[in-house]
Amino acid sequence: MVRDLAHEYSRIQCYTLNEFIDLLADFRPYLQRLIEHYEGGEIPQFYVPLSIQSEPDQEQVLPSFTRLESFIDN
Repeated sequence: MVRDLAHEYSRIQCYTLNEFIDLLADFRPYLQRLIEHYEGGEIPQFYVPLSIQSEPDQEQVLPSFTRLESFIDN
């Protein structure tokens, strides 16, 4: 299709939107350094996951706690 037609001409380049964005800014090295910095530091051992508390209803004696990430994902 269009890619095949573009390959016939040496001055025309054809990209998908994702390919074009990857060419403009490749964040993989930056993200890899962030991951290495995070895993090599002390943050993981002191991290406390956030949770939310629901209001107890008539049947519940105590409020229930849910991890914030799970609540947001749902």
